[in-house]
Amino acid sequence: MIVRSLLLLFFITASAFAQREILEDPSFKKDDKYWYLRKGNEYNKLKAEFKKEVFSLDISHTSEVYYLSLLTPASLKAGKTYKLTMEFKGEGEGTIKVNYRNHNNVFKKKKNSKNNKYSNLGLAQILKPSSDWQKATLYFESIKNPVSDFEEYIIIMMGEFQGKINLRKLSLKEATDAPKPLGKVGKTTSVENVD
Repeated sequence: MIVRSLLLLFFITASAFAQREILEDPSFKKDDKYWYLRKGNEYNKLKAEFKKEVFSLDISHTSEVYYLSLLTPASLKAGKTYKLTMEFKGEGEGTIKVNYRNHNNVFKKKKNSKNNKYSNLGLAQILKPSSDWQKATLYFESIKNPVSDFEEYIIIMMGEFQGKINLRKLSLKEATDAPKPLGKVGKTTSVENVD
């Protein structure tokens, strides 16, 4: 009886831990602390809005995808599987790219002084925004960061989108229901319209 109770308690605790939110600020409440908008020189005049748990940006032109990126820290365990969900919409043309990558620490303004190579750490998926809110569900297996000087981030690259982009309701959790195989860039399992 005691063994059954302990096993049940372990299962409940393990399930709760697996469902723990990993992102520090999934609703953009502390945008200056947990979110960083990396802008190439041509995007310097763009101003992001963080209002009512929605990130908005009006992008005047397209460029290289990585020239305009939104980063948030996400230190994950290599070899584990994760589920990222997010809602997005866009009034314009182009695509956005959702990544789990390494990068120099943008919050501490550290430069990539050793010219280390940036690496995909398991997720690189392209999404096409529409004028309606959509919810994307993405799965990936985290890869070990090969550069000790770099931190790990969820990075949403928007340089190939022109128009107004909106993001909300981001969530990153350890996954127990991931489809296999996921490959080196993860998998988008669904993109569906939401209210």
